[in-house]
Amino acid sequence: MKERIDNLGAEMSFSASQDSVSGGVRMLAENRDAVTDLVALAVNEPRFDQEAIDRIRQQIVAGIEAAQRNPSTIASRKFAEVLYGNHPYARDDEGTVKSLQSISRDDLANFHRKNFARDKLTVGVVGAINAKDLGVMLDRIFGDLPASAELVPVPDAKLALGTTTSLNFDMPQTSISFVYPAIPRKDPEFFAAYLMNHILGGGFTSRLYNEVREKRGLAYSVSSSMVMHDHVSELMISTATRPDKAQDSLKIIREQVAAMANDGPTEEELAAAKSFLKGSYAVNNLDSSGAIANTLVSLQEAGLPSDYIDKRSELIDAVTLDQVKAIARKLLQAEPAILIYGPAQS
Repeated sequence: MKERIDNLGAEMSFSASQDSVSGGVRMLAENRDAVTDLVALAVNEPRFDQEAIDRIRQQIVAGIEAAQRNPSTIASRKFAEVLYGNHPYARDDEGTVKSLQSISRDDLANFHRKNFARDKLTVGVVGAINAKDLGVMLDRIFGDLPASAELVPVPDAKLALGTTTSLNFDMPQTSISFVYPAIPRKDPEFFAAYLMNHILGGGFTSRLYNEVREKRGLAYSVSSSMVMHDHVSELMISTATRPDKAQDSLKIIREQVAAMANDGPTEEELAAAKSFLKGSYAVNNLDSSGAIANTLVSLQEAGLPSDYIDKRSELIDAVTLDQVKAIARKLLQAEPAILIYGPAQS
């Protein structure tokens, strides 16, 4: 399979995350039929050869064992356990050494049979193909899959806010993370939250960057971002600083979050954020055929309409200052979950 893909000048890959299994393929237009047959074979009839299973299992186990010596990985996994409790998000998507050793070829075949189906499938295609030929190609790849997947129901996660996780490591810096609640991508208040996050910590002109790095030199980097999972959304603030400056960094971040929660942004900050987020979208999401295809899939997964890209700027412009202030109060007045790891003196 790999040799045939290479000889056709194509690329094909699959990956798994906590929420989905995804795949992608790039091909030359003149080799489309031959590559389509190979993709259909991979999607519908994976062989799961024992040699390949053992090889990949060994690679993942080696990665897990190496990660067990990495303070950042250890801290992130511990924080996930605290943050998500008994929810599946608390578990590493690579599994554990013990769980990996117990997985058999039959387990993989059963997972494929139950989960690879058409009802939850989203596809994005970009390139030299018309709608008629695309329909034929998609039917060849996915048409023989079952109509419906046998998915295990997963509840929404509840964030363990108001908790502090502290871990002691002998390392040169102290790393700090705050987690606040956020909102789903298709929520009507999403763009108000998106703009608020950008003003707070989403770029080089953000309040956190200015106060923590530019004014005080407490950290090289500090940022906030909204993380969207299928079953929970969160706003995360992250930074790393000298151990003797950890408490100062915590204090300044808390002050900036409180200021945003209580007073919101200014008109000038909101106008600048709107301009940046409208202008940067194409560069960040539409700069290649692969990026466009990924964006099309992401929009479908979020339940957004097909004309979203065309209307995105209008949706951003429609957000008012009062709406941003309201969402800041709603999200940032919560007591965050905090992760701190580094030398004991911090």
